[in-house]
Amino acid sequence: MKKTLKQILFGVVCVMALATIVSCDKDNAGTGGSSSESPSGYVNLGLPSGTKWNSTNETNPNDEYNFYKLDDAMSFGDNLPTREQFEELKNLCSWTWTGNGYKIVGPNGKYINLPAAGFRPCTGTVCDVGSIGFYWSSTYGPGPEFDGQGELYFDSEGIKIIPDHSGHQCCMLSVRLVQN
Repeated sequence: MKKTLKQILFGVVCVMALATIVSCDKDNAGTGGSSSESPSGYVNLGLPSGTKWNSTNETNPNDEYNFYKLDDAMSFGDNLPTREQFEELKNLCSWTWTGNGYKIVGPNGKYINLPAAGFRPCTGTVCDVGSIGFYWSSTYGPGPEFDGQGELYFDSEGIKIIPDHSGHQCCMLSVRLVQN
């Protein structure tokens, strides 16, 4: 069977178009893009609670590193994750260190990325960008032994839910919102 030049070129164009579509999907997946993200910017990771996680950290026009003081973070209300939501994320998802944060894959295979954005302690100097992440929780310490705000902490060695960040409300941490 002889193929004409026109048929061969048509086949090549079709293959190139398909390759472009596949590579674009891979690019979006690597950034938490459209393969995991809903139109609202929140990702359904398939968690039992139904919590959807924003695909990016909140930006803060008053801080070049996008950190928030506790009082400012609390203004997000129900959209600031609770300790229980952080625990569900930690315990039911797969966490892979990427060199500057974690790729977190939910039970349904969709994912978000949490950057190790560092933090700004009370002294005001930004610390540990690219090596640790601190994220505010809306949950206040669970009892008399705790008297501060909870948070998610991580580095390349692991992930912790810290129940009490007492005495450090002047610190500035990252914020990742949820949709309940």
